[in-house]
Amino acid sequence: MQDAVNKAKAFDEKHQLTANASAKVISFDKRVGLTEKLTVGIAAVNQKVKSVDQRLHVSDKTMAAIIAAERKLNDTGSAVKTSRWQRLDMLQVLKLEKNLIWLSQT
Repeated sequence: MQDAVNKAKAFDEKHQLTANASAKVISFDKRVGLTEKLTVGIAAVNQKVKSVDQRLHVSDKTMAAIIAAERKLNDTGSAVKTSRWQRLDMLQVLKLEKNLIWLSQT
């Protein structure tokens, strides 16, 4: 596997495929202004999302739902732990009863 990777790297270096592709992408970006347009677009989308969030309180509601889910999981985990300890207590009681019966028979 490593041999194939090394051969691919050597082929790329020999033919300058990655370097040529990078240069073409940079040239296209400068000509069209793609990075700048994406940056402006992303900023506009972020501003719109922030505006909607402030109006509808989506972040607050989402955080409240996450906190409620965490509490439910914690409560469920506590119930499972308690149940497990109760089962262990019952097993110990049964073993004790068995030992007492055995002792009373001797």
